[in-house]
Amino acid sequence: MLRKKLLLLLLLVTLLVSVSTSDNARACSGDLCGCGIEGQACEYECQFYPPEYQWDCRRACRRAAVRCSIECCSW
Repeated sequence: MLRKKLLLLLLLVTLLVSVSTSDNARACSGDLCGCGIEGQACEYECQFYPPEYQWDCRRACRRAAVRCSIECCSW
């Protein structure tokens, strides 16, 4: 009985620690650096490309926005 209670306590503490540290990671957003706006502007420009290149252009814009967000939040 005591083992079960200790195991439950350990699991709850582990859950609490994981939730509290993940909230800090969620606090950062690429929007702090303008990554989302730049990504939208990039995707808007893709519509002026020939149709066969639009998909690749949009994919490149999304990857650039993700890369920007990662660099922004890695400080």
